[in-house]
Amino acid sequence: MNKSIIIPTFVIVGLSMIFNWEVLAGQGGSPKLIFPQFANGETNGIVNKTRFILRNNGPQRDTGSIGFLADDGSSLSVPVDGSQRTAVDFDISPWGTFEFETDGIGDLVTGTVLVHSDLGEDSRLEGSLVFEILGSKVSVDSSPPQGTNQVYVNRRSGENAGIAIFNPDETDGASLELHLSDSQGVIQASRFIELQPQERLVGFVDDDRLFGEFFAQAALSSPGRQQGASTFSGTLNVVSGFSGIDRNSVSVIGLLQDGATGALTAQATSSNANHLVRISNLQAGPSSNSPMSVEVPLSFEFEDPTGSINAGERYRVFFSLVLGDGSSRGLTTQSPSGLPPDERTGTLSPDLTIFGVNFAPGFTGTINLTIETDRGNISNTISATFQTGS
Repeated sequence: MNKSIIIPTFVIVGLSMIFNWEVLAGQGGSPKLIFPQFANGETNGIVNKTRFILRNNGPQRDTGSIGFLADDGSSLSVPVDGSQRTAVDFDISPWGTFEFETDGIGDLVTGTVLVHSDLGEDSRLEGSLVFEILGSKVSVDSSPPQGTNQVYVNRRSGENAGIAIFNPDETDGASLELHLSDSQGVIQASRFIELQPQERLVGFVDDDRLFGEFFAQAALSSPGRQQGASTFSGTLNVVSGFSGIDRNSVSVIGLLQDGATGALTAQATSSNANHLVRISNLQAGPSSNSPMSVEVPLSFEFEDPTGSINAGERYRVFFSLVLGDGSSRGLTTQSPSGLPPDERTGTLSPDLTIFGVNFAPGFTGTINLTIETDRGNISNTISATFQTGS
C-alpha cells in the first residue's frame, strides 16, 4: 500500500526534544520471502549451486517470480537450465510445491533472493534454499524483515562468525546501529552504517566495515574474551532507525564458518526486543502555541526493577503523534545519558517542541511514547492527549 511518511529532524538539549518535519513519498509492495544469502559458480574447480524450494500452504493458486539481486541492489544474472536469468517465474497449485536449482557454472557470485507473489498479502508461500559453498551445503530459511535483530557470534582460532544484512526497501535507505555484546550482555563495540535501497552488507565480524578495529586491539578485554581480541563470544545486535512512525526493517541471517573446512552453518536471528521497563502515567501539560511551533511539557513514571537500563546507558524516547484527523507522525530522539544512576523507579520530564507545524488554538492530539536502548525496544507503550493553548 502506497503512503506518505513524515521524517523528523531534531536537536537535543538535555531532555528537550526539538523536531522539524519533512514529507516524503511512501514505498510500494514488499516481497513475500527474502533470502539474504545464496551462491552460484565455481571456486577452484568446485561447482556451487543453490536449490530453491517453495511451498504453497494455501487454497489459492499462487504465481509470481523469484529474483536475484547483487549487493548493490541491481539485478544479478544467474545460470538456470542453460540460460542466464535475473528471475525465475513460478506457478504453484493450491497446497503444491515448486523447486529449481541453479547450474553452478561461471564465476562465483553471491547475493539476495526476493520472492514476489501476485497474491500479495493473501499469499501463503513458504520456502527455503540450500546453497553449496566450498563443498558444503547450507540451508537457509526466509528472513522476515525486523526492526531489531540479534544473532550469536563466536570468533576463535577454529571458527568465525559472519552476517548478511539486506535492506528490502526499494526507495529508502536504512540507518543501522550494530552493537557487539560479550557473553555477559555488555556492549563492547558499536558501529553505525547506512544501507542504500536494496543494498546488502555481508562479511565476518572482524571485517573492516564491521568490527575489524575492535578485534585488532588485542589489549582490550571483557568477560566474553578469554584470550584478548583473538577469542570472542556473545551477540551481534542490529537496531534499525525510524522512517516516519515506523522503524526501518531489515532482513538478517548469521553464519558460523569452520576454520578448518570452510563449512558454513546458517543461524536464524531473533528480535532482541524485551519489555523489561514499565512506563506509566504519561501526562501532557498545558501546551503553548507560537506561529511555527508547539511546546508540550510531558512527564511519565518508569519502573526498572531488573536494572535492564544500565546506569549511564544511552536510551531513546520514541514518540508517535496522532493528529485529530487520525493521521500519524513519528518523532524520535535520544538522551545523552541513561536513567538516573542506581534508581529503579522515578519520573522523567522531557519537553516536546514541534517546529514546522502550525496547530490552531484548541487543537487536540494524542502522543504515544515508548523507551528503547541500543539493545532494542525495552518498554511498553503509553499514551496521553494534549490540547494546544491560545
